[in-house]
Amino acid sequence: MKLILFSTSIHNQLQMSSPRATDIVKNKMDTFTTAMKSTSESDKKDATQTITKNMDSHNAKATDIMCSQGIEAGLKHMLSSTVKDADGKERPMTYSEMRYRYG
Repeated sequence: MKLILFSTSIHNQLQMSSPRATDIVKNKMDTFTTAMKSTSESDKKDATQTITKNMDSHNAKATDIMCSQGIEAGLKHMLSSTVKDADGKERPMTYSEMRYRYG
């Protein structure tokens, strides 16, 4: 299962291209946020383990952060991720690299 994510910048891009797509993404995020608020901690942990068991490590970590610390923390984690250049130095990912990693 893959969670649909959006940030203010993505929201603005969708708004420019498709107001209907923006509404769909926002409704899904509102539903997810409401469900997580009303779920017990043990159920959240079970759900997170079920969701992340077949994910790569980057997506699993982002999902775990979202489920334990909230959507905003998960988005902040994804938008501040780094990659190593050919010379081994870490640098912030570009938007396209972030989208490639997290979907």
